[in-house]
Amino acid sequence: MAELDLEYLHECLDSHARWLAGEDGKRIDLSHTDLGAIDLSGADLRQARMSRIKLRGAHLARADLRGADLSRADLYMTDLAHANLMGAEMTWADLRQADLFEAELSGVNLSKSDLRLAKFCGARLQGTLLLWSLCYRTDFRRCDLRDANFTGAKLISANLNGAILLGANFAGAEILGLGAQIADPVLAQPY
Repeated sequence: MAELDLEYLHECLDSHARWLAGEDGKRIDLSHTDLGAIDLSGADLRQARMSRIKLRGAHLARADLRGADLSRADLYMTDLAHANLMGAEMTWADLRQADLFEAELSGVNLSKSDLRLAKFCGARLQGTLLLWSLCYRTDFRRCDLRDANFTGAKLISANLNGAILLGANFAGAEILGLGAQIADPVLAQPY
């Protein structure tokens, strides 16, 4: 896994900004790189190629990651609070203990991702694919999960307090230990 020096990374980010503006820049490709606990808070990484990137403990709060490819990304303990990930590809991502407080994840593909102990509290996951994902003690409190697809997912002691579940699909999902954790769901559908 390659490591980038900060000067080169900033050059890549500048080039990506020009590319997004339709100028002479180049789309950023950070695939297979290790950026560790870097601070990219507020960064514009729309449509970035970041497959298999390692961002353990990184700060991406309020980052714009719409349409980014984060498949197989290592986002363990990453701060993604208030980030916009709408339409991102995140299959097989490692989001264990990640903070996605009030993040925008509508239309994201989180299939087969590891979401153990992730905090999605207040996040928007409308139409999000969570097929065969692992949700152990995942915090979905007050999330908008309308039309989210949890087919085949494992929800073990997940917290769905106050979540909007209208149209959510739990077909074939393994649901254990919710009990009081699903108290007061909004428009919950039977599963």
